[in-house]
Amino acid sequence: EELLAADAVGVAEGGNWRTGVPAIGTSMRGVVDCRVTVRTLDLAVHSGSFGGAVPDALISLARMLATLHDDDGNVAIEGLRGWPWEGVEMTEEELREEAPIRPGVRLIGSGTIAERLWSKPAVSVLGIDAPRVREASNQLVPVATAKVSLRIPPEQDTDEAMGLLAKHLEEHAPWGVETRVDRGEPGAGMRVASDGPAFAGMLRAMEAAYGRPAVQSGSGGSIPLVPVLSRTFPKAEILVYGASDEKSQYHSINESVDLGELQRSALDPGCGTAMNLERVARTVPREGLWRAQTPQMFRYGVLYEALQRPGAELATDESQAVEALGIQIRRSAGVFAFDEAWAAIEDFEVSLRSQQPPSRQ
Repeated sequence: EELLAADAVGVAEGGNWRTGVPAIGTSMRGVVDCRVTVRTLDLAVHSGSFGGAVPDALISLARMLATLHDDDGNVAIEGLRGWPWEGVEMTEEELREEAPIRPGVRLIGSGTIAERLWSKPAVSVLGIDAPRVREASNQLVPVATAKVSLRIPPEQDTDEAMGLLAKHLEEHAPWGVETRVDRGEPGAGMRVASDGPAFAGMLRAMEAAYGRPAVQSGSGGSIPLVPVLSRTFPKAEILVYGASDEKSQYHSINESVDLGELQRSALDPGCGTAMNLERVARTVPREGLWRAQTPQMFRYGVLYEALQRPGAELATDESQAVEALGIQIRRSAGVFAFDEAWAAIEDFEVSLRSQQPPSRQ
């Protein structure tokens, strides 16, 4: 902790409000998830012989998952809370352009768009394990599993939220089906203090780099390391910013960054430092700084084929799309080869002691 102690911590995992409109994050939702498994039979049986009297696992699971929202699309898990949002607002037209939502699809939930995205809970089904359509036969499915993700408001306790999600699923299992809920790793949310000198300096730096004032925005996503840093260094200010914009499509295929945004965002921390040099007696030793990056590189023809393949839009990133072609993805070492992400303060401590990143076989 002594080696990493700082007045401010810059986390370049945020993003700008729009192309050319800088933003600094003031809150982020937390996240919990689980795998819920439903079993109705010891083995698959003929749907003609037993259908109509024996429930199948997939229908049972679908009924459970449908109870996670009310008819208006609000999260129906009792005990979860939401907070009013104070900050930049988003219109429905902006959301539809950014998503992009199909023309006939209605929005879900109530409250302002900003509240629904940043300060209220949101629950999603991320995947289902069950027979694929092309492999389906005339059988009652005996077992099915779904991964459920729950985004929680910044100040909601993760253990409490996970307990409420598990309780809801177990209590809404239909027809006495066997249910098992396996809990995943939580990621806490947090509100970011905006009244310190580093935050004020960052606002000035952004205005200098972009030529216009920055807005204060929330994040519907989670950065689990940020609350860890905040707890470990309670006196340090957390600055969340980044080069992405409304068209970056992060966590999807064809991720991109506007080159002008990249250039301007690179100026942000430099300008912020320059504006606070009057508080610094000497320059920061460069040998104590760490840099990490995770670029993805492919031959154009391979990447083009992967992204044109039917179903490519379901890939979470380019690597997954290329892997679907049967091509093995390999890591290429730079100065160091990172085999694990740094997600906790202990990861930093291991790296500092060994002067090399953590690794695994």
